[in-house]
Amino acid sequence: MRLTLFALAALLIAPSVASQSAEGIFREVDRRQRQVPSQRADIDMEIVDDRGRARSSSMILLTKIGDGDTFKALVVFTAPEDIRGTGLLTLHTASGDEQMFYVPALDRIQRVDGSLRGERLGGSDFTFEDISPRDPEDYTFHLIRTTETAWIIRATPKTAAVSEYGKIVLMVDRQRYAILRMDCYDRQNRRIKRLVASEFEEVRPGVWQASRLSMEDKASGRRTTLSFTNRSQASLSDALFTEQQLRLGVDGL
Repeated sequence: MRLTLFALAALLIAPSVASQSAEGIFREVDRRQRQVPSQRADIDMEIVDDRGRARSSSMILLTKIGDGDTFKALVVFTAPEDIRGTGLLTLHTASGDEQMFYVPALDRIQRVDGSLRGERLGGSDFTFEDISPRDPEDYTFHLIRTTETAWIIRATPKTAAVSEYGKIVLMVDRQRYAILRMDCYDRQNRRIKRLVASEFEEVRPGVWQASRLSMEDKASGRRTTLSFTNRSQASLSDALFTEQQLRLGVDGL
């Protein structure tokens, strides 16, 4: 089981379980968001720099969760024109994780691994790692504290190869099992980024999704906001999550 950045948009409601372990809470958030097996959404992305200058782009997001803990996601930029068709394919299967990035101008698919996982998607404050699967088996968990409304959990990668971050601290809503905030720290224990999820909507009974994800880069003073619209839960073909579709870009979506 795993938790991805875009899975943060699938935040579910549930009874509070104060005695649950930190790992159990993390796994429960992941398990509950799997109640939406496939989804399509439009995303508007706004990047604001430290001087208040903004630039915008738009994307289509497709996700599919299958048997055996498989997860597939395809992100394709639709605007502006100079990056239209740029895409990222993420595959999580029993045999491992794989990410492929495609830039139409170069007509080349690049595998994303190693140091490339820290590269920014579309110049945003979301890196490739931020939107790739996080396997609980790769982390150790600690419940820092419990407040009246939330659990504060620390997730520490077991090896440096797992993550560019030294640790991640999550704030989880106790009534909704909703990740409200995620703080990312470097290996010197400095907080470098903060993600805030907000504007939830109920997409099916008991299933809530965040319509807004805002990532702030503490060092640069930049902020990237993703706004989700036009969600649908129609069944999606596996053919949409292939290298062929990645090259096709917007065509066929």
